[in-house]
Amino acid sequence: MGGRKRKNRAGLAAAMGALLILGACGTGEPQAAPQPQEPEEQKILGQGRFLAGGKSLLNQEQRELLLGYFHSWYGSLARLETGSLEEHFALAGQEERDEATLDYLIGVRKAQRTDLSLADYAYTLDCVEAADQEDGSLEVFLRLDDTQNFSAHPQVDSRTFGAEHLFVLEKGEAGWRIRSHRQLGSLGWMLSAGEGEAVAVGEGPADWWEQEEPGWDYYGRSLELQERAREYTALRGTEAPIPALEAGNPYDRRAAVEYARQWVGRRSEDWPAYDLYGGNCQNFVSQCLAAGGIPMDTAGDHIWKWYGESPSVTAGAWGRSASWSAVGDFREYAAGNAGGWGLQAGVDAPYFSGEPGDILQLGPAPGDLRHAVLITGVVADGEGRTVDYLVASNTADLVDFPAGAYPYPYQSLIRIWGWNG
Repeated sequence: MGGRKRKNRAGLAAAMGALLILGACGTGEPQAAPQPQEPEEQKILGQGRFLAGGKSLLNQEQRELLLGYFHSWYGSLARLETGSLEEHFALAGQEERDEATLDYLIGVRKAQRTDLSLADYAYTLDCVEAADQEDGSLEVFLRLDDTQNFSAHPQVDSRTFGAEHLFVLEKGEAGWRIRSHRQLGSLGWMLSAGEGEAVAVGEGPADWWEQEEPGWDYYGRSLELQERAREYTALRGTEAPIPALEAGNPYDRRAAVEYARQWVGRRSEDWPAYDLYGGNCQNFVSQCLAAGGIPMDTAGDHIWKWYGESPSVTAGAWGRSASWSAVGDFREYAAGNAGGWGLQAGVDAPYFSGEPGDILQLGPAPGDLRHAVLITGVVADGEGRTVDYLVASNTADLVDFPAGAYPYPYQSLIRIWGWNG
């Protein structure tokens, strides 16, 4: 890729006192009518900026265009109303994919038991690369970090790290506008043709930025997925209770959550990272369990271990089991190991029975779970009932992010009881 390039990719709400107007009594004199009060200026939500390192790769008009696009995006999330993005694009219709994706995300958030509108937000854009194209357009690769403060818990900073976006900008009579936009990750392909089959979260085709789908009905796909999300969300909390498993040793939930918070947005040198090989999510969750005291399981028919990079399907303290780094294989291990040595966990536990340190597995459908996150906090209503979770994850690097705001419509709880040995 030629052109300009940088090598290192690397509410409180104010309370208003009541205004009491007291009229003079017994004077017999007319009182002046109260003067109309100026309406309180509405708080302007959101801040966005470019990091200094990549700022020079774009001119001011290009930076303002991209900042305006993301301000419109987050503004729609703040209101939970899909606003038009057309003004940011060169031609009518080029915004359809983005608006349909935004409409889906808003639909998912509105289906939850908590208010997932935004009370505030802030984001930073790092321009990693900007490449001039032969037709005069400009290809721009960005990484985005953000902080979202949801209305259900505005004091919590829900943070995202390193979300990747690729824009193609073109200059016309009206100035610079967006020709196309692709977002890597679950939101980038959930609405695509084939629904991202066999693609793990965070992993896409080598040419993900070039994929075009002429004639694809993004709005139809959005409506279909919203209906699916409402169906799955309504079922949460209706599951039959499952008995607790006997575990001779406790699970240190605090240590697991502390580890999770430490390694979001970066990677521990003590472990390999699989971001480019199907995603790092389960590898991250396995590390959290190990930090919480769960020992590697090298005995019996069901194993969970990491002693080296080489895959190993046999018992013994060597190699890496698939259950360590793959979502489906870990699920099989957790379900099959009940009563055995090592981890004791309840798969498909009642959704709202979780605690910090438990695991959520997510995907488009029950038989298609692609992502794993660790619960960092429980969100309760006024009567103390769990209504959502805050989670941390890798690949899609998030911390204290509402599970209900995740784009995956189906979510399954794995309850950790402790371990035997």
